[in-house]
Amino acid sequence: MRKVIGKYCVERKETQTLRCALTPEELQETGRALADTQIERAVLDAQKKDFMNQWKARSDELSAKQNRIAESIRTCSEYRRVDCRVVENYELGIVQVTRLDTEHLIESRPMNADANQRKLLLFDADGEEKEIHPVEEEGE
Repeated sequence: MRKVIGKYCVERKETQTLRCALTPEELQETGRALADTQIERAVLDAQKKDFMNQWKARSDELSAKQNRIAESIRTCSEYRRVDCRVVENYELGIVQVTRLDTEHLIESRPMNADANQRKLLLFDADGEEKEIHPVEEEGE
């Protein structure tokens, strides 16, 4: 409501937000509220970090899967575990790998030094085959 207080003056009452000094009790209460808010924010930030780590791990997993599938489509093939026969020919110094499902030779390479050393264990000085007792390999 307005009130005329002079020839060209009007007075009215309103509420405004102004700076006010805090009482000691209000200051203590405000300090507690700040501490509570800081703790709540730290918890929220930790939750966000955990969520983002989980999100990134899942996103990376899906990206890798997507890339594998796209590569399979692009090449019209995929990698699978296939039983193979490995022949170490000490006379020729080569190793040949053949797929057992198709009988296709998939690799023929020179024998490395380690494989060539096994020749000493399999044959005697005259080239005669030594008697070999099978040794179980790991996983069998």
